[in-house]
Amino acid sequence: MEDAHRPCVSVITANFNGARRLAAAIHSVLRQSLSGLELVIVDDASTDDSVKVIRQAAAGDPRVRLIRQRRNAGPGRRATAPSRRPGDAGSRCSIPTT
Repeated sequence: MEDAHRPCVSVITANFNGARRLAAAIHSVLRQSLSGLELVIVDDASTDDSVKVIRQAAAGDPRVRLIRQRRNAGPGRRATAPSRRPGDAGSRCSIPTT
């Protein structure tokens, strides 16, 4: 039996100190036409306002989820995120850092 509230696609976005570009990246994913979509942002212990930006987005849209790492584990850490996604299909979205 399928859960009617379970997203069919989870977009995984790794983030470290990307606050300046996060709002645009979040908006880009959420404006897609697919209705069964969730955005999972894995924050890798950012020291900027990233978590604040993510929480604001999550407060306004229940499709946004935050997974916050306590310690910076580097780019390889995002490989663990797909095991936490509930969607049937997954996609990664990168936030440019430059």
